[in-house]
Amino acid sequence: MSLQAILKRLALVVGVLFLALNYVAWVRLGHAGQLPDLNPLGARPDEIFGFRDGLGFEGKILFNEVYRILDAVFLSGLTLLLCFVARALRPKRFWGLIIGFAVIYCIADLTENRLLAELINEVPPQRDVAQAEAINLATRVKFAALLLSVASLITCWRQEGKAG
Repeated sequence: MSLQAILKRLALVVGVLFLALNYVAWVRLGHAGQLPDLNPLGARPDEIFGFRDGLGFEGKILFNEVYRILDAVFLSGLTLLLCFVARALRPKRFWGLIIGFAVIYCIADLTENRLLAELINEVPPQRDVAQAEAINLATRVKFAALLLSVASLITCWRQEGKAG
């Protein structure tokens, strides 16, 4: 199978996962407010605690058994897609940056997911502001790394177009 065929299939899978993830986040879990990990600017501690407190028992089950799994598969697929696109472009420059930013995105998202799950599943629920700030930081790092990876890809693509 060619790299182009792999890219098309992977992009389709990532797109479907994105739609499923957002359906669960906004439609099924939306009653608790915006998921803290969907705000590129991060979330304040009171917003994070408000989301957790608004989930309820069924919302926590849905978060743990559906959302977290979809998110882990989505972020892995998106990271692979970014790396494969970089491979397809074969940039002379920025190769390490693209891959590095994609990996940082993946690590930050996994860290954010673990921290958010710990906060949501605490018994009894605590209001640890430092924990909420760590979630906020991981969220901002995740979106910054994703933005930088995509911007690097676009820069490479544009330079390849001018060179070719």
